[in-house]
Amino acid sequence: MKKLKLIRHGESCHNRDGVIQGQIDSELTETGLSQAESLSQKISAGINIIYTSELQRAYKTAEVLGERCGAEVERREALNERHLGFLQGEDCSIWSDINIEDGWRPEGGETYAEHVERVFEVVEEIKSLENEKVALVAHSGTIYAILNEIVDDLEVWYQDIDNCSVTELVFDGESWEIAYFNQSLSEG
Repeated sequence: MKKLKLIRHGESCHNRDGVIQGQIDSELTETGLSQAESLSQKISAGINIIYTSELQRAYKTAEVLGERCGAEVERREALNERHLGFLQGEDCSIWSDINIEDGWRPEGGETYAEHVERVFEVVEEIKSLENEKVALVAHSGTIYAILNEIVDDLEVWYQDIDNCSVTELVFDGESWEIAYFNQSLSEG
């Protein structure tokens, strides 16, 4: 059975400040760096490859984990957060004014389907790996895109994914199952 750890990046400056990020390259806060270090001490054993977004908040989290476990860190643009167009840089409170429907594309951004398509280029690559213990460090939107597409009857869609939390998936050769969701193993 293949195990895939989906890890959300540590707290970023925009997370702290309540700003919509999308593909804005917000760096980790001191808390975010502390979260990444704490998490790396708890889960680094057995991870031998880490895929990550190119955005700094995810890459830095992956880098801390990779240094701890000696794993190769592969940056992939396909794992970047969904491009949210005009919403990027706005206060998070604006979400309550947005009417999101199937196929919705924020002006200057991408649809959910476009985001899923590029993310799954990497998921399919991971599926084909032989006996690798894989971590994927990315963003809440990217993690939701993966979960929503591969897990039947997803019951976690409207729950928050915490910074530096871990969701583990198990692939039995035919389908994926959630072993655990949104486990906050870091401190800070």
